[in-house]
Amino acid sequence: MKRINLNIACGSTFVVHESWINLDYKSSNKSVTSANLLEPLNFDKEQVNVVYSSHFLEQLGEFLYFLKF
Repeated sequence: MKRINLNIACGSTFVVHESWINLDYKSSNKSVTSANLLEPLNFDKEQVNVVYSSHFLEQLGEFLYFLKF
């Protein structure tokens, strides 16, 4: 099985390499795949080598707050 690296909520900062999959809510480039990052992603945990995210978790604060109610 080919191992992959995920770049979550990459925006305009993405990696162009065959082992990386760049994900964001809206695709800004052909190297970025559109995905609803609030839903489960369809990857086997044995398939994913690295999950990278920069400046994404703080964006979830308000969303997570409303989930509590």
